[in-house]
Amino acid sequence: MRVYSRLTGHLVLRDRLCAACTLSLLILAGCAGPESHPSGAPIVSNAYASLPDTVAPLGPRRTLPSRNVLYVSDVLDSRVDLYPLNTIDPQPIGEIVQGIDTPTGLAVDSAHNLYVADNETRTVTGIAKGLPNPLPVYPRGSGLPSFMYFEDLHHPTDVAVGGDGTVYVASFGDGYVTEFPNGSLTPSLHFRPPSGSAFAVALDAQNNLYVACTTSNAVFKFPPGSSQGTNLGLALAGEPHGMTFDDSGNLLVAVSVAPNTGSVVDVFPPGHTMPSKAIAGTFQPFMIDFDKTRRHLYVADFGSGNHDGGVFEFAYPSGRVVTEYTHGGASAAYGVATNP
Repeated sequence: MRVYSRLTGHLVLRDRLCAACTLSLLILAGCAGPESHPSGAPIVSNAYASLPDTVAPLGPRRTLPSRNVLYVSDVLDSRVDLYPLNTIDPQPIGEIVQGIDTPTGLAVDSAHNLYVADNETRTVTGIAKGLPNPLPVYPRGSGLPSFMYFEDLHHPTDVAVGGDGTVYVASFGDGYVTEFPNGSLTPSLHFRPPSGSAFAVALDAQNNLYVACTTSNAVFKFPPGSSQGTNLGLALAGEPHGMTFDDSGNLLVAVSVAPNTGSVVDVFPPGHTMPSKAIAGTFQPFMIDFDKTRRHLYVADFGSGNHDGGVFEFAYPSGRVVTEYTHGGASAAYGVATNP
C-alpha cells in the first residue's frame, strides 16, 4: 500500500511531513546564548556536547568518509546515508543519525560542511524533545553536528548555501524562505513568495535565489538580498521540487506528477518558459544535484513510500541512466548532495 497523501496541495509523507495548517514553531527553552565557532559561525552552547559521534555501520571508526561521497536523506528511517560516487548501485558506507529526524533537503558548502533540512524534531536521537525545527551542520567527516540553525524555521524542506556563505532555507511548514548571513544564526530575511509555499531553493552563478513553490506550482527568482521576486512563468506539468543549474546556466527542475506516471526533470534555458529537454525515468522526484564534473545528475526518487525508490544517476546532458542507488536509505530517498 502506498503511503503518500496530498496535504495542503503538496505530496508528502503521511504521519511524517506535517501539513502547513497544523504546524507550530516550538519554543527553545533553557538554551544558553551562542558562542563562537572556529569557522566564524556561532553554535548553540552545550546543546550537543554529550552526544556520541555515531558512525554506523563503520564500527569503531569515529570519522566518516569525506571524499567523493554522495549524501542521501532517508525520511522513513531518519538518517543520512553516505555512498561512494562513480559506483554501480553501491551499498552505503556510513550514516549520520545524530541530530536528525525526518531529513529532507541537503547542501554542501565550499568548506565541505553538510547542511541537513530537518523536517521534524519528535524523535531526534539523543536530543530532548521541545526544540524548534533545526537545520544541523556537520563538519566534513563528522557524524556529529557542530552547530544548528533554529530561528524562523518551520519544518524546513530544503537548504542552499551561497558562495559568500549565506544560508537559504525553504520551510514548507509556513511556506517561508529564511536567509542567514555568513557566520550568523540570526536571519537577515524571512519572507514568503508571492504565491504558493516555499519548498525548494537554488542559486545561480550570480547568487540570485530561485524558490520552487508548491500549491501554486511556480518558480520565483529573487535578486541577492531581496524579498521581491519574479514569477518565471515556467510551464510545469506538476509540482516543482528540487532545482539546480548546469554550467550553461540552464535551470533544472524536478517536476512530480505522482501518484500518476510521467514525472521528469525539466531543463529550462535562461529566459525560456518551455523546457528544452525532459529527463524521464523517476516516479516521485524530490531533490537533485550534480557532481563536481557537472556531467552526472543525481535525482532522489522517493517512490511510493514503501522503500521502493532510489537515487538515479543520469549522464548529463544526454539523460542516459548510468545507475540507480537502491540499497539502504536510497530506497526512501528525499534529498541528495555530493561532496567531491
